[in-house]
Amino acid sequence: MRRILNLCSGLLVAFAVILVAMGVLSNLGFGHVAPAEGLRLTSSFTSIGAVPAGTQTEAAIELENRSSEAVTILGVTRACYPACCVDGLGLPMSVPAHGRAMVRCLVRTKAPARGDFSVPVAIYTARDGQPEVAVEIRGNLLPPVAPHPPQG
Repeated sequence: MRRILNLCSGLLVAFAVILVAMGVLSNLGFGHVAPAEGLRLTSSFTSIGAVPAGTQTEAAIELENRSSEAVTILGVTRACYPACCVDGLGLPMSVPAHGRAMVRCLVRTKAPARGDFSVPVAIYTARDGQPEVAVEIRGNLLPPVAPHPPQG
């Protein structure tokens, strides 16, 4: 009886290992694999670095197209968050087959926000089976720059 129990628990452990290897538990964070085809981010986030609150800057998000067809980027999330507002620039645009392209976003930082921030951005595509690609824009908000008094 003891041998049967040992054999069953060994088989159960082996089965669990196989499930993890096959990615069945991917919903729990195991087995994530980047798409073999389609659009792929070259980084999961884009940093705008340290910028004064109350200013605007651009964020560049690099995409790689691994498919044999060009992919049209329709737009990006247009949203405002406590630290900043994000909007796409120069869209729609096309990412060539087996090529790369930069999606540019305008980031308008808000005063009096301060410190590190991270905001989600969805890049919307016209590609069947991949309607969007998710990325984060990160940065650090510095105190606003004081205006210089007029000299005269």
